[in-house]
Amino acid sequence: MRFRIGIILLCVLATAARGEEAKPHPASGRPDLSFAASAVPVFQFDAGLGGGSEFRATRYLFQFEMSKRIDGTRDLGISLLYDFEDYDFRGTTPFAGTAPWNEVHRIGLSIPYAHGFPGGWRLVAAPSAEFSREAGAGWRNALAYGAVLSAGKRVGETVTLGIGAGVFYRLEEVNAFPYLVVDWRISERLRLANPLRAGPTGPAGLELVCAVSDGWDLGFGGAYRSMRFRLDDEGVSPGGIGEVRAIPAWLRLSHRAGPLTADAYAGVVLGGRLRVEDERGENPVSAGYDPSPFAALRIQARF
Repeated sequence: MRFRIGIILLCVLATAARGEEAKPHPASGRPDLSFAASAVPVFQFDAGLGGGSEFRATRYLFQFEMSKRIDGTRDLGISLLYDFEDYDFRGTTPFAGTAPWNEVHRIGLSIPYAHGFPGGWRLVAAPSAEFSREAGAGWRNALAYGAVLSAGKRVGETVTLGIGAGVFYRLEEVNAFPYLVVDWRISERLRLANPLRAGPTGPAGLELVCAVSDGWDLGFGGAYRSMRFRLDDEGVSPGGIGEVRAIPAWLRLSHRAGPLTADAYAGVVLGGRLRVEDERGENPVSAGYDPSPFAALRIQARF
């Protein structure tokens, strides 16, 4: 049922999109209104967890984005996300010997706003909120929210540099972090930038991309991921909080054909750690896990 809700949300927005034809902005040639839909299956293979136990995870992520060009300097968007993760634990785990969680659901909303200023400056603000919970947990205590703010400046014709910060309330925890904004066109074929796309990598990190030929790209990058979610009332920490931290490193091969883009990922998850807290975010129990390979495929359609 929860899976269907995520798909229905995407379909409703897609139907609304067909009612208004995207028209090019007279000043820039870009469409006033654009839409994108992405589907991403991710497969993380067996990872040793300690005490002879191991786990694997399968993830399915769906994202729908709408972007409205207000004028030549301002853009407003909306992004809906549904994320389902299925964990398979085997053996006696460090979490009281049992599986700390099984199926995890996330439903999120983000409203990014971008404003260009004279001198090459660009300000981006993106407030967001999401419900993140294990199957069987309540929705009321599963809300996380916050915002990301960044400012970047074009330095010459090929480089944009900046700094940003995010502040989030994530289930009994307030988390704040800075990050660098990088977009450097090193040559006609080579580019270093933040991987701002739905997929196994998340939006943070850096990726070096080479345009191999028309429509084909090859990328190499790394990122940091952290996700917290409310646990159900029957597991190792009833009503508690689960957390997954990891640093994925990857190779990406991409192909663009008209409105469709396909990205194939192969990589390894490094520095992985699982964590369980009680309902107040206290008394943590955590365990690191061994590096594990992963593979993913991202399909995006723009219309």
